[in-house]
Amino acid sequence: RLDPQLQLHCSDEIANLCAEEAAAQEQTGQVEECLKVNLLKIKTELCKKEVLNMLKESKADIFVDPVLHTACALDIKHHCAAITPGRGRQMSCLMEALEDKRVRLQPECKKRLNDRIEMWSYAAKVAPADGFSDLAMQVMTSPSKNYILSVISGSICILFLIGLMCGRITKRVTRELKDR
Repeated sequence: RLDPQLQLHCSDEIANLCAEEAAAQEQTGQVEECLKVNLLKIKTELCKKEVLNMLKESKADIFVDPVLHTACALDIKHHCAAITPGRGRQMSCLMEALEDKRVRLQPECKKRLNDRIEMWSYAAKVAPADGFSDLAMQVMTSPSKNYILSVISGSICILFLIGLMCGRITKRVTRELKDR
C-alpha cells in the first residue's frame, strides 16, 4: 500500500507517470520507485516534497526502500551481516562496499545504489529554501512546526528580556539626565 500522504498529493502524477505500476497493484514498492525515477517530471510541489521525503527516509533506513532492499538483500547478508539495522548503518555499509574496488556487489544492487546516490544528490540540491517565503512555507508545512515556532518565539522573548534587564550598555545615561 502507498503512503496516504503520497497517495493524496501524488494521485495525478501516479495516474500520468506510473499508470502501469499502479495497475499492477504489487506490494513491492514499484509505484514509489516510479515516482523516484520520474522525480524531475513531477510538477506538483507537494508531491515532489513527499517524494523527496521518501528519498530522505530511504537514506536513513534501507527497509523503507523495498526495491533497493530486495535488490541488495544478498549483499547485505554477505557484506553487512554484522551491522545492526537502523540509523543508516546498513546503508552506509553498502555505500562503503560500493566504493571499495575489492568488493563485488550484485549488478542490480550496484545499479540501484548508483541511482539512489544520484537521486539523493538531486534531493539535496532541491531541498533548501530559496528565500524567506519558501523558508516560511517549509516551517509551516513541517510536522515539527510547533517546536520550531516555539524555539523562535522563546529566543526572541529571551533576547527582549535581556535587553530589558541590562538596559543600554554602550552609552550609559546618568539618572539626572533621564529625569529631566
